[in-house]
Amino acid sequence: MFENKLTKKQIMRLIAILQVIIAAIYYCIERPNANLITTIIYLAIGLLFFGISFSKHLTAGKTIKKADMTKNQKFEQKCELFTLGVSLLCIIIDYSDFSLDLFIIDCSLMELLMSPIPDRTTAK
Repeated sequence: MFENKLTKKQIMRLIAILQVIIAAIYYCIERPNANLITTIIYLAIGLLFFGISFSKHLTAGKTIKKADMTKNQKFEQKCELFTLGVSLLCIIIDYSDFSLDLFIIDCSLMELLMSPIPDRTTAK
């Protein structure tokens, strides 16, 4: 479907920034009743991804080109885009349960940012 042209370190740092933004959005919208633990969890995940971005072992590996993707990997990306769209639509329609939809949006964006995992049958 689409290929990610960022390096793994850039992807990890982008996810860390995304986590801080999600924590800020959650805290600003739920301010009177904001759960501090949820905000800390988002920030801790962001700090974890930022720390991982400096590791040579965890960020090494190949990224898959668009032409080399299998049908399953393309289908995974389509499913994540569909989940992201439905979550955004749920926020627009029903604003009452914002934290669950925000979590689903966060997970979908993280999955879309990470490049597809090489298929075991085609990996060398």
